[in-house]
Parts: sequence; structure tokens; C-alpha cells
Amino acid sequence: MPETRNSKTSSGSPSADKNPSNEFVTTVMLKEMLQLQERMFKTLVDSLVSNFNSRLDTVVGTVAELKTSLNICHKDTKEFKQSLEFSQKDIDELKPCKTKLAEIEDDIEDIYDSIDYHMDKLEYLENQSRRNNIRIDGILEEENES
Repeated sequence: MPETRNSKTSSGSPSADKNPSNEFVTTVMLKEMLQLQERMFKTLVDSLVSNFNSRLDTVVGTVAELKTSLNICHKDTKEFKQSLEFSQKDIDELKPCKTKLAEIEDDIEDIYDSIDYHMDKLEYLENQSRRNNIRIDGILEEENES
């Protein structure tokens, strides 16, 4: 670093303090230092802006993906809602049929019970008919005999 009027030289010798070239910073040197500082500052600002822009681009891309995903989810939700409403209408239409179905099931059960009753009755009558139709060989039959 260049030395200023109040700074001391590195050698610490008294003759170096008296040398006017060591005591002052020239305008040219000052301009060069300021230009160097300006370039470094511009580089720093450009780096920060570039970093910020890349991060902002990433955020914008992520937001766009999320927006697309949200739109798809919203569309799917609408479809599910419509499907659910359609299914609910079917269920509401089938509720009266449920009571009719229960009545029909009761009627069918009654019919099965009636069939069982008549089958038992038919079996009994068949057995009675077989008993009345017994034939015996070797025994003479008399007239008017039952």
C-alpha cells in the first residue's frame, strides 16, 4: 500500500522520511487505485446481480411448476366432484328401489316357504296314495272290498 504523509516508511530510516516521493501519493496513482477499486466494485455488483438473477430464475421456474401442478390438481378436483355428484344422484335414485327390493325379498321368502309347505303336503299325499295301492298276491279278493 502506498504511503501517505502521516505514514512511516517500512525501513524506519530518517532519510526515507525526508524523501518527498515516499511521503505523497501521486494523482496518477490515486486514479489507478480508484479505477481498480471501481472495477472490483463493478465485478462484485455484477456477481451479486448475476447470483440474484439465477436465484430469481430458479424461483420463477419453481413457481411456474407449482402453478401448473395446482391447475392440474384443480382440474382433477373438479372431475372428482362431478363424479361424486353423479354417483350421489345414482344413490339417491336407488334408495326407493332398496325398499322395493326388501319387499320383493320378503315376498320371495314367503314363496319359498309356501313351496316347502306344498312339497311336504305333496309328499304326504304321495305316501298316502302308495299305501292305498298295495297289492297282495295269493289272497283272494272279495267283492266290494276296499
